[in-house]
Amino acid sequence: MATPFLLAILTPDRPVFEGEVEYVQVPGSEGYLGVLAHHAALVTALAPGTLTYRLPGGCSRTAWGSGEGESAIDLFGTLLGHPLTGVRVAAAAYLLASRTERAVATLRPIARGVGLPALDAEMTLQRYERGELKIK
Repeated sequence: MATPFLLAILTPDRPVFEGEVEYVQVPGSEGYLGVLAHHAALVTALAPGTLTYRLPGGCSRTAWGSGEGESAIDLFGTLLGHPLTGVRVAAAAYLLASRTERAVATLRPIARGVGLPALDAEMTLQRYERGELKIK
């Protein structure tokens, strides 16, 4: 049995889904990407397609999007509270352009810590402040 984790599918208008899932599959720019609990941190471009998530004991699907100009679903906002620091850093880096205040508030305390996630957070903040970090 897979370990459940919290998934929040958010649009700028409203939450689409919030709850525990065992698995989520998202359409990426290079093909579909499957995510289980404790997945390594990553930031990737998402594409129109079908987002699939498996609830404990079942499966559900929701449309991701049909093309240009459609609101992107923010899968990264929920990851700012993830227990793994590296996941929080990756999510905050992705959200810097659209949710700057929240992303910076996540990165600053991590950057004051020690270890690789602290260094990654500090470098991400510095690159963003110098205008060198471009995330679409």
